[in-house]
Amino acid sequence: MSSEEIILEEEDFQNLENKLEALLLEVGSTAALLLDRNGFLILAKGNFPDLDPEDFGVMASAAFTALNQMMNNKSDRITVNFHSPQDENILCHILHHKMFLVLIFKSPVEGDPERAEKIDQASQSFLKDVKRIFFP
Repeated sequence: MSSEEIILEEEDFQNLENKLEALLLEVGSTAALLLDRNGFLILAKGNFPDLDPEDFGVMASAAFTALNQMMNNKSDRITVNFHSPQDENILCHILHHKMFLVLIFKSPVEGDPERAEKIDQASQSFLKDVKRIFFP
């Protein structure tokens, strides 16, 4: 999927924006990015005080795609958590073989299996909306 292939009706864009906002609230994330595998920013929601969402999207896409290649593209269900005690925690989650979701948290996700499961379930629910809009 390249940037010229992404065509959304206004109603679908608003629906996707509302669903991403709801996901942020449900999982307690401060920010979220929906990206294609090339790093093209489809949608960003939340607070990005020290990050430009488009630049971050390109960097996250490159890192996550490289990791997926290292694993020989074996799974569409890879989730990676990058954490730092002083900074934001970043969770990258493949939504579809052409897209992924980046969630940014102020508090760590790892070590809390219930929270991790809630995030996974909410992400999978969001995936259903993404698939309905982009891959009918």
